[in-house]
Amino acid sequence: MKLTAIIIAKNEEARISQCLSLLSWADEILVLDNGSTDNTAGIAKKIGATVISAGNERSFAGLHNLGKQKASGQWLLYVYADERVTKELE
Repeated sequence: MKLTAIIIAKNEEARISQCLSLLSWADEILVLDNGSTDNTAGIAKKIGATVISAGNERSFAGLHNLGKQKASGQWLLYVYADERVTKELE
């Protein structure tokens, strides 16, 4: 089964690289950019994540539903940019 990691981020350029590097084992990585004004999206794209603009969506449920709609994996792992996935989860 395919696993999609979904990261909800806003202005996380200082943390997004490390978060994404620890998810390299995922089959698909989506970054839901929630209105960043920094280089969060650019960094995520450079690392290889698919970046999706969350537009004006600000609700927790709405962001999670957007991730579910855009994901191609059967399993979904939601992560925030300040969280770190450890080797034990792989």
